[in-house]
Amino acid sequence: MRGGGGLRGDAPARGGGLRDGAAALGRVVRREAGESGVEWRIGVAAVAPVVVYTVTRQSQVFVERFIGSELAAGSISHLNYAQKVAQVPMVLSLLIVTVTFPRLARASADGDTWQVARRIRQDLVIASTMVLGAAAFLVAFAPVIIKVLFEHGEFTADDTASTASIMRVYALGLWGQSAVGLAARAFFAQRRPTWRPARVLALGLVVTAVIGGVFAASAGTLALAAANAIGITLAAVLLLAGLRRGIAPVSPRRIAADVSRLMLAAGGACAAGMLTAHAVAGTPVLVQLAVGGLVTTGAFAVLTVLAGPDLIAPWIALRSRRSVRGRTESGETSEPADRAGRNDATGKSDRTEPAGGGDPAGSAGADVPLGRPLR
Repeated sequence: MRGGGGLRGDAPARGGGLRDGAAALGRVVRREAGESGVEWRIGVAAVAPVVVYTVTRQSQVFVERFIGSELAAGSISHLNYAQKVAQVPMVLSLLIVTVTFPRLARASADGDTWQVARRIRQDLVIASTMVLGAAAFLVAFAPVIIKVLFEHGEFTADDTASTASIMRVYALGLWGQSAVGLAARAFFAQRRPTWRPARVLALGLVVTAVIGGVFAASAGTLALAAANAIGITLAAVLLLAGLRRGIAPVSPRRIAADVSRLMLAAGGACAAGMLTAHAVAGTPVLVQLAVGGLVTTGAFAVLTVLAGPDLIAPWIALRSRRSVRGRTESGETSEPADRAGRNDATGKSDRTEPAGGGDPAGSAGADVPLGRPLR
């Protein structure tokens, strides 16, 4: 009976232990579920603005095509061909400046707003130079370009003329396309998610839809191309103007001065290209494109240099980054600006060094030379 009594006496203790274990397990599960829920909400909050921005930007194409579906047969095809060709220089310009995005994100994370502003201006000058120079060539030689690419088979001379006219109008919005991409990068490189790019793009989309819907019946596909250019350029201007609010001390006047000078240079190059197109008319189309490309590019380069040497400096800096490996293997940093504070006479940095001889660039996120071990 003692053994039986012992068994009966141990049962409540075992039951209490099981209940306590179950309660502890429940608390752990609830805590883990709560942490997972918080992480999920943080992830959604970070990704949602980017997704909405991307969808809104791509919706511009759907709005144009929806309105264009009410126009004459072949209108949407002309829009598609013209847009695809016109967007090539914009994509190339963004590919070039994409390599600078890690530096932009690092400067944003370090709170170095001056470096963020410097990077934005340099990238904008580089992208604007590319797209405006290309736009000058596209406008001057649009009929020849479309003829070489598409005037085969069922694609007639009338199709070439219509597509070329649309592409000339689309080319006017190339700068806005590139500037929107660059400005949006700066917003999304911040620590906190922001909805401003999505809201601005939504406003640009509304402008595109209104202009296209009002004038498409009378001006046809040209109205849709113009609506695209106006809507995206308005969005670019608003985004660039909004960079001063919590992003970086970007000077709107300086940006306006840079872009205005480049636009004037592009206008002069376009005029030279049109004169060349008229002079070489009747020669083989490939000869027209080769000569026109040389003349337009040369005129744009000369006019850009005359417009100001500060417009050439970002290209020099971009070229210097191509020799990163050679400098880093010798123990130097990969960015000339990282050494901007170095005293030319003494070779020492002007920046305040931490006590104890620590690495002064460590907290600023400077590059680690490839030949040195990580610590």
